[in-house]
Amino acid sequence: MVNGPRATSSGYRIEQRSYSDIVRVSVIALSKELKLCAHRENSMLAGKDTMIRHQLLDLYYLEARAKLIDLAAFLDRLERADGEADFRFTAFTKALSELQSSSGSRAERVLACLSDPTNEPIALATTKAACGAWSGK
Repeated sequence: MVNGPRATSSGYRIEQRSYSDIVRVSVIALSKELKLCAHRENSMLAGKDTMIRHQLLDLYYLEARAKLIDLAAFLDRLERADGEADFRFTAFTKALSELQSSSGSRAERVLACLSDPTNEPIALATTKAACGAWSGK
């Protein structure tokens, strides 16, 4: 590795850095970005300087976009698959319809579509793990 800048045949100066220098600079930049995001979220949660839509889109749009594409791909796979849908698909489609609502509390209503509404615990588990939706039984 050559320390410091060096001239190239085109006359541009290139500074070679070690891998650890590049990682350190990247970690510092990421740390600053995470601190900024945390500050924005803390301000929003504390009720100070609530974010405007543009700021929310700047922070969360790409993440939400990726999740939306994942959902579309999941629905495409379900559509192509053979066999009958079960209670999970019914709960899922009901939860998706809640996203179309223009009133608030979408997350609460989506969770309600996927949750067991009963208050009493079941006497005996019928499976080894949770399935993510209530079968109605």
